[in-house]
Amino acid sequence: MKKNILFIGVCWCLLYDLNAQDSLGFAKKKIEPKSDELLQLQKDRYYNIIGYDDDKLIYQMNIGGKKDFGYSAEAEFKIYYDEKRKVVTDSIYIKREGRKILQVRQYDELILYHGFYNVPQKFESKLIDELDRGQYLLDYQDFWIEYLNKEYKIKSYSAHYYDKDVNYDISSSGIKVILSTYVNEYLRSTKADSVITIISFNESKSNDFSKQEIVCEECIKPQVVDQALFYGQKYHYLPGADAYDWKIYKAPVTNLLQDELLAEYIELVLVSPDGKYILGKKYLYGRLCYVILSTDLKKFQYVATIEDFKKHTPFYSKKNEKFAIDTPKNIVYVEFPDEFTINSTGIDANKKNTSTEENDQFWKSYNFLENSN
Repeated sequence: MKKNILFIGVCWCLLYDLNAQDSLGFAKKKIEPKSDELLQLQKDRYYNIIGYDDDKLIYQMNIGGKKDFGYSAEAEFKIYYDEKRKVVTDSIYIKREGRKILQVRQYDELILYHGFYNVPQKFESKLIDELDRGQYLLDYQDFWIEYLNKEYKIKSYSAHYYDKDVNYDISSSGIKVILSTYVNEYLRSTKADSVITIISFNESKSNDFSKQEIVCEECIKPQVVDQALFYGQKYHYLPGADAYDWKIYKAPVTNLLQDELLAEYIELVLVSPDGKYILGKKYLYGRLCYVILSTDLKKFQYVATIEDFKKHTPFYSKKNEKFAIDTPKNIVYVEFPDEFTINSTGIDANKKNTSTEENDQFWKSYNFLENSN
């Protein structure tokens, strides 16, 4: 009798968890293994997805392999990868005489570089990792673009900018560069303005571009789609404390006072090229999960958790027209949900406080389901 009661209890708990998952409606994901050739090129290297050239996914590959204190900071070459055919189609050496490139972003013909635009000749032959701290901290860290085979320096920031971070990217239109300075992630319990610089290019003239600067209080990860600015902002539970969560806003680039709240308790990661969807992060039963948010409906769905976020590079797959996550061995494509059921603002979006027992029970049942497929 006791065995029957125990069995019924276990079944009820499992059924409860499965129903909870059904009501959450996890977005489906498709896992595509990387090719053996790509894995071999990436082995023991620092690498990162930097964008697209036509329909080829581009990886930045840095010099050398593992170091005692990490990876080499300098970008050496780019790899072009065909997602559909799962083949490496090309590689391009990108080191430049007199320059040191740290990070690259690319969208077709527009390439954005972050690094040191002019390096003293005595340091040209040295790797960044080989320089001592005094040598490494040159006066400025620079941003420059290469467009229609010409280079232009567009912005410099002091390398002694310890209290600030610089966020940078190319808009999905491929003709705008967004640079943003904001309070360093370790000091974000303080309030401070973010300065967002939007640089727009004439598609037919490489030397024709304009700059627009916007001051926005604590705007983090700004992204531009057409004339709309999407950005994240911290919500502090207690003034001056480092206990916070996130909100996501949308506003016209020309008037931030007309902002629109899109989501609460969700951290902004990426905006789709049409501005209709956002990939974000949110806690669920004690674990950090990706979510997909509909900006029109202001509703979202969870994406099943993927462990070790530090090894991920989320991106929007131009080839497959969906959000994707680059992991060490796979590319995970996230399907758009058939429907969005959870409100992204108000009580439904609020962070739920759950016990360790509830968390373990929920994810144990979910893993059971995932492993059985």
